[in-house]
Amino acid sequence: MATTPRPAFPSIPVEQALDDVCIVKDGQKDIAINQYDRHMIVGIDNRVKLQKIWVRKGPNGDGKTTTRYDSDEEAPPDDDPMNLLATAEELNEDNENSLRVLVVGFVIAKNPSEFSNKGTGTKSKQKSSSGPRILPCKQNILRVVMEVTEEIAVQAKYYVAYNRENGLCDLRVIGADQVFFFEEILSDITHTTNIVERRRVFAQKCKELAARTNNKRPGKAESTLSRDDQIIEVVVKLNHLHQQFSLWTSNKTTDGVKAFEQALARILPDLAKMPSNNGIAAFYSFDNGFGEAEAGDLIHEVNVSNVTGLYVCSSNLAIVSLPQHV
Repeated sequence: MATTPRPAFPSIPVEQALDDVCIVKDGQKDIAINQYDRHMIVGIDNRVKLQKIWVRKGPNGDGKTTTRYDSDEEAPPDDDPMNLLATAEELNEDNENSLRVLVVGFVIAKNPSEFSNKGTGTKSKQKSSSGPRILPCKQNILRVVMEVTEEIAVQAKYYVAYNRENGLCDLRVIGADQVFFFEEILSDITHTTNIVERRRVFAQKCKELAARTNNKRPGKAESTLSRDDQIIEVVVKLNHLHQQFSLWTSNKTTDGVKAFEQALARILPDLAKMPSNNGIAAFYSFDNGFGEAEAGDLIHEVNVSNVTGLYVCSSNLAIVSLPQHV
């Protein structure tokens, strides 16, 4: 069978593709929004989207708490704010007495009600629609998280991750009206969306993203979110792989290799059954011809392969096919 040379396309390294989709490199271009449609610059360079971290379990052993966050007593000082990039301990799956959570946004540490309609006295600046269209970033902010659940939770419960000691944070309850949600939570939100609907969409999307499966707990109403939102779970898994890979490349320890292998085995179990990928390699080899034999190999390998990354950037869905061996 005659072969026809194909034009070469620029190749993008897998790690760069992950970085471009999963990481917000310029914090000044990262915008969060609260349920009152107030926009604020996040200001954290290299923030990982849809990041799952570990936090310290509480005295009762489950990590959850009913104690509300007290900004007067529990906020870090303005001259020593918490670094919101994840620590090695927050990414370590072998931590005992820890709870898995999804980072969904942030609160202003010293004054979480500053831009909430529920604020009182001088603590609420959101009494009208006046003010800057996009608010400048705050230097002293804390991450807001939601517990990772096996099934989609019935109720959305938000927690502040604060008091980092030995690399792990404690949790306190925070109200939805005080949260600025990250851009990856906002694909269905427009400026015309009313507050009630915006609050509902924020809660529903956070619950779905924090669930390990798409199964719904008894009594949960049907989701009205788009099909695109339901596949963001894959983004979370690939983000976790990227985090484990980055940890290994930074320290090159045996523990790092073990953690990366464990994450691969759990998230991509079909890797163990992968073929040689000769067909896929031939397809991407632009210097050589692509014949009938190579085409047969390619079809077989695509049929047994499901390691395709589905990423959501802002409101746009992009599909990035990753090579099986990197």
